[in-house]
Amino acid sequence: MVNPFQSCVLPSERIPLVEPSLLTLPCTESCIVEALYEKSGPVHSARFSFPTSLVEAAVIIPLIPRERSWDLLFIRRTEGIAHHPGQIAFPGGRAEAEDSSPLHTALREMDEELGIRLDASSILGFLPPAQTQKSGFLIHPFVARLDAPFILKPDPGEVSGTILIPLLFFLEKVNLSPSAEHFDHQGNVVWGATARVMTQLSVALLTRMGCAS
Repeated sequence: MVNPFQSCVLPSERIPLVEPSLLTLPCTESCIVEALYEKSGPVHSARFSFPTSLVEAAVIIPLIPRERSWDLLFIRRTEGIAHHPGQIAFPGGRAEAEDSSPLHTALREMDEELGIRLDASSILGFLPPAQTQKSGFLIHPFVARLDAPFILKPDPGEVSGTILIPLLFFLEKVNLSPSAEHFDHQGNVVWGATARVMTQLSVALLTRMGCAS
């Protein structure tokens, strides 16, 4: 399997990672799976070992298939919560004592926050954990396919709204700026750990495209 983070040397900032014309090609599910770490990896069954000062959390990166590409489903957190109020994020949250693994955490939080019950068969793969810079969370990101039809039932105590952003938007931005730290899509600003996860996912996909071309 291709390791998406070692298979190619990344070009310098502002030099496209891949020929821009490649972004016009359909982004298939197999391409996404090949760009990610395998879902059968150890993260599915056990916790990572990290400093106890970090609070483990997990998120689902929901990819909704479209005719030639994908949309990403984000949530906007309510203003009254303790951590990351008002921010655009992925569905997810901190691990609870009863969670058997980071994947269990991510699936549980997806159900609690949006009323969508996924299972492990929906998971396409995962990315390395990302750490928040100030709040001390260590986030395990899982990429999942979310097929229509589905009914969103946001928890009003945690989620003030949902946002769809095309995957192509992130690929085009990261193709020219591989270390992008924020994204502004029609006034919806993705920043912080969520932006770093999206940059990581985009680089993995672009690297896979470049190596396959």
